[in-house]
Amino acid sequence: LEVPYGGTQVFTIAPDSGYEISSIKLGGKAQPIQSEIALHDVKKAATLAVTFKPLVGHILVTASAGKGGTIAPAGKVAVAKGGDTTFAIAAADGFRILDVKVNGKSVGAVSSYKLVDVQKAATIAASFTVLPAIPVSKVTGGTSSPAGKVLVPYGGQQVFAIEAMPGYTLRNLVVNGKKMPASDSYVFDNVTKNGS
Repeated sequence: LEVPYGGTQVFTIAPDSGYEISSIKLGGKAQPIQSEIALHDVKKAATLAVTFKPLVGHILVTASAGKGGTIAPAGKVAVAKGGDTTFAIAAADGFRILDVKVNGKSVGAVSSYKLVDVQKAATIAASFTVLPAIPVSKVTGGTSSPAGKVLVPYGGQQVFAIEAMPGYTLRNLVVNGKKMPASDSYVFDNVTKNGS
C-alpha cells in the first residue's frame, strides 16, 4: 500500500465471524488490541501485521476448492462448537462439480452441504472438471448451428441443425468419426464425454 510522503493512513481491523484479534504489530512492535490503527506523518516504509484466533468455544472447518469453481465460505471457517454451517459450491463457466469430500469422504457432486453439530475440526474440499465438449468442424457449402466448440451439461442433450448453402447438397454427416446418413439435424443424448 502506497501512502503519500508525510501523509496519514488509517487501517480498520475487523475479524471474521467466529474470530477475534490475537495480536497487532507495527514495525515488529506489539500494539494494543484495537479495531482501528492510524499511521501519521508517514516518511518511511512500515509494516503492520495482524493475527486472529478463533473465539473460545469455536472450532475450525477448513474449506477449499480446486480449479474450476468456488466454495463459500472458504478458508478457515470458525464455527461455534455444536453449531451448524452451510457451504455453497459453484462451478465456473465451462466446468461442473466433480465431487465434494468432507473429512476425506465423498458426499457426491453437491452444490450445497451443511455440517451439523460440529464438535471437532473438519475439512470440506470441492473438485471440478471440464464440461464435455463437441467441436463442430467448419466445412465448405453448409452450416451447423451451434458451431465451434460447444460445451454440453454433463449427461445433457445437444441438438445440431445442419443446412446446406444454395448450390450445395448435404452428402453425409460424420459423428465421432463415423459416417451417418444425411440429415438436417443431429441429437447427442446423455453426453458424458467429448464428441465430434
